[in-house]
Amino acid sequence: MAKKSGLGSNPLSWIQPTKEKEESQTIDGKEIKVVAISKIKPDPNQPRQKIDLGSTDIKELAQSIKNHGFINFITVRQEKDTYIIVAGERRYTAAKVASLKKIPVMIIDESKAPLDYALIQLEENLQRENLNTFDEADFYQRLQAEFGLQQKQIVERVGKSKAYISKMMKLKKIEPQVKKEAKQKAVPREVLFELAALDAEKQTHIWEKIKKSPTIAAIEKTKENINKSKVSNKKKKSNHDPSLVFSALKKAIKKDPDAIFRFIPSKKIEKLLEDYSS
Repeated sequence: MAKKSGLGSNPLSWIQPTKEKEESQTIDGKEIKVVAISKIKPDPNQPRQKIDLGSTDIKELAQSIKNHGFINFITVRQEKDTYIIVAGERRYTAAKVASLKKIPVMIIDESKAPLDYALIQLEENLQRENLNTFDEADFYQRLQAEFGLQQKQIVERVGKSKAYISKMMKLKKIEPQVKKEAKQKAVPREVLFELAALDAEKQTHIWEKIKKSPTIAAIEKTKENINKSKVSNKKKKSNHDPSLVFSALKKAIKKDPDAIFRFIPSKKIEKLLEDYSS
């Protein structure tokens, strides 16, 4: 039975999860309903792709929900007898960790378009500092691939700068193995931007050198070492490759016919003439 009144002076009295209640309430035009947690399903497309069940914050949130109930509702959209999470997957996960059987949810307007749901999910996840950079980048790429939004439209929708969105979109250039390892390490966003700007071969090579301590300074130092190595190898090659020596010698003689006598002792020249004149 739906109630038209609000939650009263003690909102937790109704949403306390230990109470077995099936009733619903209408608050600010939105239906709040207690449903079986088994009927609630995460959205596979939501931005945050991994929630650590054993993390301290999930355990603390689970304990808080057990003690005090839900301060903020989990937002869902209804699909027949199933409720798909739009916002609040951390609270849902914590409720499962707390072994709750039923929890209160806020059911949002079914007339909303899928893009609206996606943006609601992003907004909630962006409010949390530990959102993985790749999860966020994958979401922006989804807005482009699935909903056809251009970068300019994404900038307008999510309220981020054009430069920021551009860099985030370029993270799709990160090599799969680099992405996998970097995601596990929670590498700083600025380091990922630098890696994404490199070609695949250099990116993989530099990552192997810096992955124990991934910083911008480490990238710059590795790039500098690579450049020094290239110069050194070039010098070694020029010193030992006869074709390069001969080519350089021809250029020198063309500019100055007497140049050869300054670099090769006269006795060696005489010997060469004897060997090749016969």
